[in-house]
Amino acid sequence: MGSRQFLAFNQEMVVLLRSGLPILQILDTIIERYESGRIRDVLREVREEIRAGGVLSEAFGRFPRHFPHLYIAALQAGERSGDLVVTLGRYIAYQKRVEAVRAKMRSAATYPILLS
Repeated sequence: MGSRQFLAFNQEMVVLLRSGLPILQILDTIIERYESGRIRDVLREVREEIRAGGVLSEAFGRFPRHFPHLYIAALQAGERSGDLVVTLGRYIAYQKRVEAVRAKMRSAATYPILLS
């Protein structure tokens, strides 16, 4: 999942959490929007682990290639504090700042190429 797609995934998750939907229904909704592929399979496995009584952060943590360690830590913090929406909101703000820095770096790297 690319960084922009991951940002959209988290934004959608926060909106659905704010609406009061249960986490399994949220995952079902998000899974439906993805076409077949590895990320859809991963989300289905996450959903099944949660359905079996697993913890959200642990379910996502089983897939470190798809979900960064900082994201898992944010989920754990949200679970412990009882306010997953606020914690994910902070993570989204962090993601947006990282994307802005990456865009500036790409722009800065491109400019010298254009001059030569």
